[in-house]
Amino acid sequence: MRLWNSWKATLFRDLYDLTTRALRRGLENPIDRGLLIADTQAAARSALANASLHDEAVARAWDLFTEEYFLRYRPGEIAWHTGVLADADTGSEFGLLDVRLQPDGDGIEAMIYSPRAKRTFAHVTALLAEIGMTIVDVRIVPLANGFSLDTYVFLELDHRTEIDDARLNRIRRSLTQVLAADESTSLRVTRSAPRQVRMFSTETVVSFDRDDANGRTVMELVTGDRPGLLSTVGRVFIEMDIDIEAAKILTIGERAEDVFYIVDRKKRALPDETCQRLRERLLAGIDSAS
Repeated sequence: MRLWNSWKATLFRDLYDLTTRALRRGLENPIDRGLLIADTQAAARSALANASLHDEAVARAWDLFTEEYFLRYRPGEIAWHTGVLADADTGSEFGLLDVRLQPDGDGIEAMIYSPRAKRTFAHVTALLAEIGMTIVDVRIVPLANGFSLDTYVFLELDHRTEIDDARLNRIRRSLTQVLAADESTSLRVTRSAPRQVRMFSTETVVSFDRDDANGRTVMELVTGDRPGLLSTVGRVFIEMDIDIEAAKILTIGERAEDVFYIVDRKKRALPDETCQRLRERLLAGIDSAS
Protein backbone atom coordinates (compact mmCIF):
# COMPACT_ATOMS: atom_id res chain seq x y z
CA MET A 1 0.00 0.00 0.00
CA ARG A 2 2.87 2.41 0.78
CA LEU A 3 4.33 1.74 -2.68
CA TRP A 4 0.97 2.48 -4.30
CA ASN A 5 0.45 5.64 -2.26
CA SER A 6 3.95 6.91 -3.08
CA TRP A 7 3.48 6.19 -6.78
CA LYS A 8 0.08 7.93 -6.79
CA ALA A 9 1.52 10.96 -5.03
CA THR A 10 4.35 11.20 -7.58
CA LEU A 11 1.99 10.69 -10.53
CA PHE A 12 -0.52 13.28 -9.33
CA ARG A 13 2.26 15.77 -8.60
CA ASP A 14 3.73 15.30 -12.08
CA LEU A 15 0.30 15.61 -13.71
CA TYR A 16 -0.34 18.77 -11.70
CA ASP A 17 2.99 20.23 -12.82
CA LEU A 18 2.32 19.39 -16.47
CA THR A 19 -1.24 20.73 -16.34
CA THR A 20 -0.15 23.96 -14.67
CA ARG A 21 2.53 24.54 -17.28
CA ALA A 22 0.14 23.71 -20.13
CA LEU A 23 -2.42 26.20 -18.87
CA ARG A 24 0.26 28.82 -18.39
CA ARG A 25 1.40 28.66 -22.04
CA GLY A 26 -2.04 27.96 -23.55
CA LEU A 27 -3.13 24.53 -24.68
CA GLU A 28 -3.25 25.58 -28.33
CA ASN A 29 0.47 26.51 -28.40
CA PRO A 30 3.39 24.06 -28.70
CA ILE A 31 5.70 23.66 -25.75
CA ASP A 32 8.33 26.41 -25.69
CA ARG A 33 11.37 24.60 -24.30
CA GLY A 34 13.18 27.84 -23.59
CA LEU A 35 10.26 29.30 -21.64
CA LEU A 36 9.75 26.08 -19.70
CA ILE A 37 13.44 25.93 -18.78
CA ALA A 38 13.44 29.62 -17.78
CA ASP A 39 10.39 29.05 -15.54
CA THR A 40 12.04 26.04 -13.93
CA GLN A 41 15.30 27.89 -13.34
CA ALA A 42 13.48 30.86 -11.79
CA ALA A 43 11.59 28.57 -9.42
CA ALA A 44 14.83 26.74 -8.55
CA ARG A 45 16.54 30.05 -7.73
CA SER A 46 13.65 30.89 -5.42
CA ALA A 47 14.10 27.51 -3.72
CA LEU A 48 17.81 28.34 -3.27
CA ALA A 49 17.09 31.73 -1.70
CA ASN A 50 17.90 30.52 1.82
CA ALA A 51 20.79 28.23 0.86
CA SER A 52 23.56 30.81 1.40
CA LEU A 53 25.17 29.98 -1.93
CA HIS A 54 27.06 32.59 -3.94
CA ASP A 55 25.77 33.24 -7.45
CA GLU A 56 29.13 32.12 -8.83
CA ALA A 57 28.81 28.73 -7.12
CA VAL A 58 25.30 28.27 -8.48
CA ALA A 59 26.48 29.26 -11.96
CA ARG A 60 29.33 26.71 -11.80
CA ALA A 61 26.88 23.94 -10.95
CA TRP A 62 24.37 25.01 -13.58
CA ASP A 63 27.08 25.09 -16.25
CA LEU A 64 27.07 21.29 -15.90
CA PHE A 65 23.33 20.98 -16.47
CA THR A 66 21.87 20.47 -19.93
CA GLU A 67 18.46 21.43 -21.30
CA GLU A 68 17.34 17.83 -20.78
CA TYR A 69 18.31 18.09 -17.13
CA PHE A 70 16.18 21.20 -16.55
CA LEU A 71 13.28 19.51 -18.35
CA ARG A 72 13.53 16.30 -16.30
CA TYR A 73 13.82 17.71 -12.78
CA ARG A 74 11.57 19.88 -10.64
CA PRO A 75 12.79 23.12 -9.02
CA GLY A 76 13.14 21.61 -5.53
CA GLU A 77 15.24 18.76 -6.90
CA ILE A 78 17.42 21.17 -8.86
CA ALA A 79 17.98 23.20 -5.70
CA TRP A 80 19.05 20.02 -3.86
CA HIS A 81 21.46 18.96 -6.61
CA THR A 82 22.86 22.49 -6.85
CA GLY A 83 23.54 22.57 -3.12
CA VAL A 84 25.50 19.31 -3.36
CA LEU A 85 27.54 20.30 -6.43
CA ALA A 86 28.05 24.05 -5.95
CA ASP A 87 31.18 23.96 -3.78
CA ALA A 88 32.25 20.37 -4.47
CA ASP A 89 35.00 18.92 -6.66
CA THR A 90 32.86 18.18 -9.71
CA GLY A 91 35.88 16.78 -11.54
CA SER A 92 36.43 13.98 -9.01
CA GLU A 93 37.06 10.64 -10.69
CA PHE A 94 34.95 8.95 -8.00
CA GLY A 95 31.95 11.28 -8.10
CA LEU A 96 29.59 12.59 -5.42
CA LEU A 97 26.38 11.49 -3.78
CA ASP A 98 23.73 12.51 -1.30
CA VAL A 99 20.77 10.80 0.34
CA ARG A 100 17.67 12.40 1.83
CA LEU A 101 14.07 11.71 2.76
CA GLN A 102 11.60 12.78 0.08
CA PRO A 103 10.30 16.23 1.03
CA ASP A 104 6.85 15.45 -0.36
CA GLY A 105 6.59 11.66 -0.20
CA ASP A 106 7.31 8.68 2.00
CA GLY A 107 10.38 7.45 0.14
CA ILE A 108 14.13 8.00 0.22
CA GLU A 109 16.01 9.79 -2.55
CA ALA A 110 19.62 9.31 -3.59
CA MET A 111 21.52 11.36 -6.15
CA ILE A 112 24.63 9.89 -7.76
CA TYR A 113 26.97 12.20 -9.69
CA SER A 114 29.63 10.12 -11.40
CA PRO A 115 31.59 9.74 -14.66
CA ARG A 116 29.35 8.16 -17.28
CA ALA A 117 32.13 5.68 -18.07
CA LYS A 118 31.69 4.12 -14.62
CA ARG A 119 28.15 2.90 -15.47
CA THR A 120 27.01 2.74 -11.86
CA PHE A 121 23.39 1.72 -12.56
CA ALA A 122 23.91 -2.05 -12.13
CA HIS A 123 25.86 -1.61 -8.87
CA VAL A 124 23.52 0.95 -7.31
CA THR A 125 20.41 -1.11 -8.03
CA ALA A 126 22.06 -4.32 -6.76
CA LEU A 127 23.12 -2.65 -3.52
CA LEU A 128 19.71 -1.12 -2.87
CA ALA A 129 18.01 -4.46 -3.47
CA GLU A 130 20.43 -6.25 -1.17
CA ILE A 131 19.90 -3.86 1.75
CA GLY A 132 16.14 -4.28 1.60
CA MET A 133 14.94 -1.46 -0.64
CA THR A 134 12.42 -1.51 -3.46
CA ILE A 135 13.11 1.03 -6.21
CA VAL A 136 10.12 2.95 -7.52
CA ASP A 137 11.74 5.58 -9.74
CA VAL A 138 15.08 6.16 -11.47
CA ARG A 139 16.18 9.04 -13.67
CA ILE A 140 19.50 9.03 -15.51
CA VAL A 141 20.49 12.31 -17.14
CA PRO A 142 23.82 12.91 -18.94
CA LEU A 143 25.52 16.20 -18.08
CA ALA A 144 27.67 18.51 -20.16
CA ASN A 145 31.02 17.34 -18.76
CA GLY A 146 31.00 13.57 -19.36
CA PHE A 147 29.33 12.85 -16.02
CA SER A 148 25.74 11.88 -15.36
CA LEU A 149 23.38 12.78 -12.56
CA ASP A 150 21.24 9.82 -11.57
CA THR A 151 18.47 9.91 -8.99
CA TYR A 152 16.83 6.96 -7.30
CA VAL A 153 13.63 6.93 -5.26
CA PHE A 154 13.18 3.86 -3.10
CA LEU A 155 11.26 2.53 -0.10
CA GLU A 156 12.00 0.14 2.72
CA LEU A 157 10.52 -3.21 1.72
CA ASP A 158 9.92 -3.89 5.42
CA HIS A 159 7.67 -1.02 6.46
CA ARG A 160 8.55 -1.68 10.11
CA THR A 161 12.09 -0.40 9.55
CA GLU A 162 12.53 3.07 11.01
CA ILE A 163 14.01 5.60 8.60
CA ASP A 164 16.06 7.83 10.86
CA ASP A 165 19.37 9.67 10.48
CA ALA A 166 21.32 6.54 11.38
CA ARG A 167 19.57 4.54 8.64
CA LEU A 168 20.17 7.30 6.07
CA ASN A 169 23.84 7.42 7.03
CA ARG A 170 24.14 3.64 6.58
CA ILE A 171 22.58 3.91 3.13
CA ARG A 172 24.93 6.79 2.30
CA ARG A 173 27.99 4.78 3.39
CA SER A 174 26.86 1.78 1.37
CA LEU A 175 26.36 3.84 -1.76
CA THR A 176 29.79 5.41 -1.31
CA GLN A 177 31.24 1.94 -1.95
CA VAL A 178 29.59 1.99 -5.39
CA LEU A 179 31.54 5.09 -6.39
CA ALA A 180 34.80 3.24 -5.71
CA ALA A 181 33.74 0.02 -7.50
CA ASP A 182 34.64 -0.85 -11.09
CA GLU A 183 32.71 -2.82 -13.68
CA SER A 184 34.43 -6.08 -12.73
CA THR A 185 33.08 -5.97 -9.17
CA SER A 186 30.80 -8.93 -8.49
CA LEU A 187 27.09 -8.15 -8.39
CA ARG A 188 24.97 -10.42 -6.22
CA VAL A 189 21.50 -9.97 -4.80
CA THR A 190 20.72 -12.74 -2.34
CA ARG A 191 17.46 -11.36 -0.97
CA SER A 192 14.42 -13.30 -2.17
CA ALA A 193 11.18 -11.75 -3.39
CA PRO A 194 8.52 -11.22 -0.71
CA ARG A 195 5.58 -13.64 -0.66
CA GLN A 196 3.05 -11.11 -1.98
CA VAL A 197 5.21 -10.52 -5.07
CA ARG A 198 5.65 -14.27 -5.72
CA MET A 199 1.86 -14.66 -5.76
CA PHE A 200 1.58 -12.60 -8.97
CA SER A 201 2.87 -13.51 -12.41
CA THR A 202 3.59 -10.86 -15.05
CA GLU A 203 4.79 -11.96 -18.47
CA THR A 204 8.15 -10.46 -19.40
CA VAL A 205 7.99 -8.37 -22.57
CA VAL A 206 10.98 -6.58 -24.12
CA SER A 207 10.25 -4.26 -27.04
CA PHE A 208 12.29 -1.75 -29.02
CA ASP A 209 11.69 1.49 -30.89
CA ARG A 210 13.93 4.16 -32.39
CA ASP A 211 14.45 7.70 -31.21
CA ASP A 212 15.75 8.98 -34.54
CA ALA A 213 15.82 12.61 -33.42
CA ASN A 214 18.44 11.74 -30.78
CA GLY A 215 20.11 8.80 -32.51
CA ARG A 216 19.30 6.20 -29.87
CA THR A 217 17.22 3.10 -29.21
CA VAL A 218 14.24 3.03 -26.90
CA MET A 219 13.85 -0.23 -24.98
CA GLU A 220 10.71 -0.94 -22.95
CA LEU A 221 10.69 -3.71 -20.36
CA VAL A 222 7.51 -4.93 -18.70
CA THR A 223 7.89 -7.72 -16.14
CA GLY A 224 7.20 -8.72 -12.57
CA ASP A 225 9.19 -6.72 -10.04
CA ARG A 226 11.68 -8.67 -7.94
CA PRO A 227 14.90 -8.01 -5.99
CA GLY A 228 17.82 -7.52 -8.35
CA LEU A 229 15.74 -7.01 -11.51
CA LEU A 230 17.32 -3.69 -12.45
CA SER A 231 20.78 -4.98 -11.57
CA THR A 232 20.23 -7.90 -13.95
CA VAL A 233 19.34 -5.45 -16.71
CA GLY A 234 22.35 -3.28 -15.92
CA ARG A 235 24.69 -6.26 -15.92
CA VAL A 236 23.47 -7.35 -19.38
CA PHE A 237 24.06 -3.81 -20.63
CA ILE A 238 27.63 -3.92 -19.32
CA GLU A 239 28.28 -7.35 -20.87
CA MET A 240 27.00 -6.13 -24.26
CA ASP A 241 28.81 -2.77 -24.05
CA ILE A 242 25.56 -0.78 -24.09
CA ASP A 243 25.29 2.65 -22.50
CA ILE A 244 22.19 4.05 -20.81
CA GLU A 245 21.60 7.63 -21.95
CA ALA A 246 18.42 8.00 -19.95
CA ALA A 247 15.93 5.80 -18.12
CA LYS A 248 12.42 6.02 -16.73
CA ILE A 249 11.72 3.37 -14.11
CA LEU A 250 8.21 2.82 -12.81
CA THR A 251 7.15 0.18 -10.29
CA ILE A 252 3.43 -0.28 -9.65
CA GLY A 253 2.85 -2.93 -7.00
CA GLU A 254 4.38 -6.14 -8.37
CA ARG A 255 4.65 -4.82 -11.95
CA ALA A 256 7.73 -3.08 -13.37
CA GLU A 257 7.34 -0.87 -16.46
CA ASP A 258 10.78 0.45 -17.37
CA VAL A 259 11.99 2.45 -20.38
CA PHE A 260 15.67 2.76 -21.28
CA TYR A 261 17.20 5.05 -23.90
CA ILE A 262 20.33 3.21 -24.98
CA VAL A 263 23.25 3.45 -27.41
CA ASP A 264 26.37 1.46 -28.22
CA ARG A 265 29.81 2.60 -27.15
CA LYS A 266 30.08 4.71 -30.32
CA LYS A 267 26.91 6.57 -29.24
CA ARG A 268 24.79 5.08 -32.02
CA ALA A 269 21.34 3.48 -31.97
CA LEU A 270 21.44 -0.30 -31.81
CA PRO A 271 20.96 -2.28 -35.05
CA ASP A 272 18.10 -4.79 -35.21
CA GLU A 273 20.36 -7.82 -34.70
CA THR A 274 21.81 -6.32 -31.52
CA CYS A 275 18.30 -5.60 -30.22
CA GLN A 276 17.37 -9.23 -30.83
CA ARG A 277 20.44 -10.50 -28.95
CA LEU A 278 19.72 -8.04 -26.15
CA ARG A 279 16.12 -9.28 -25.88
CA GLU A 280 17.33 -12.89 -25.69
CA ARG A 281 19.94 -12.09 -23.05
CA LEU A 282 17.48 -10.15 -20.93
CA LEU A 283 14.78 -12.82 -21.08
CA ALA A 284 17.32 -15.48 -20.13
CA GLY A 285 18.77 -13.39 -17.31
CA ILE A 286 15.40 -12.40 -15.87
CA ASP A 287 14.07 -15.97 -16.08
CA SER A 288 17.14 -17.39 -14.34
CA ALA A 289 16.80 -14.83 -11.54
CA SER A 290 13.13 -15.67 -10.93
